[in-house]
Amino acid sequence: MKKFFPSLVLIVSLLGYTFTLQGEEAIAFAASIPSGAHVSTTRSVKKGKISKRKIVVKAKHSKVVVKKIASSTGSSNTLHAQGIVRIVSTYGADQTLIRTTRLRTSDGKLYRLAETVTVPANGEISVSVYADKTGAVYAIGPSTFIVPGLPSALQSLITGVSDGSFTLSATSPVTSAPAATPVAAPVQTLPPPAPVTPPAPTPAPVSALYKDGQFIGASEDAYYGNVQVKAIIQGGKISDVQFLDYPQDRSNSIRINTYAMPNLTSEAIQSQNPNVDIVSGATATSQAFQQSLASALAQAKN
Repeated sequence: MKKFFPSLVLIVSLLGYTFTLQGEEAIAFAASIPSGAHVSTTRSVKKGKISKRKIVVKAKHSKVVVKKIASSTGSSNTLHAQGIVRIVSTYGADQTLIRTTRLRTSDGKLYRLAETVTVPANGEISVSVYADKTGAVYAIGPSTFIVPGLPSALQSLITGVSDGSFTLSATSPVTSAPAATPVAAPVQTLPPPAPVTPPAPTPAPVSALYKDGQFIGASEDAYYGNVQVKAIIQGGKISDVQFLDYPQDRSNSIRINTYAMPNLTSEAIQSQNPNVDIVSGATATSQAFQQSLASALAQAKN
């Protein structure tokens, strides 16, 4: 019988969850099926020899079965929980969630998105997820999730729901993008050499406007809340502006500021000063941004 073991496929069914083991893992488990389990066997026969065997086990005691599965694979860390989650949004704008974004259940279990998705405004999208850690305890039933990486005001507006049970597999989930296929560069004909021209004179160095570092501006009133920013200076220039606070107590404020903040930051970096244009529909936020950034840059002046 030993020569048939590599083709053994063992399916363990408990409380609606299904675990699939093959080869040596299935052998180890089959040898330790708990007492009281109901076992049925099917086999396909080809030319008088068994070419494949399937054993379906339905055990009464789920804890015993999970423990047996872990021992048959040598370690419970070889079991990966995976499933499908619907990301549901009641937020008034599209929201992109990148691959590996975390989802968390009410009891603290963490899962990650297997791909980047854009959740439509007031809509939903289904996405494959996998457990952040391995183990049979992550093969959960229908559950709800929050997205802890979102701003607190958005966590109640964009949530996850799994309608079915997660499954366990000995195969690792895909957590990285596939490598790009190399493409041979086209053969190019070199152009004739350009005429030699004398080098242009080197311009005199310009002194930096600001000193390097991170500078926090004052908290400024934006009517529905306060705006406070931090200016990051690298190489004497504004390299980034980060919002430390902004109006987010109302869904309309969140919608407006989600659009306005990246525009204000981009323009400040481009102009290298706080005198940015007012964003239409976000006048209060724009003015408070100008004032907070001005106070931050005043500290960074050389």
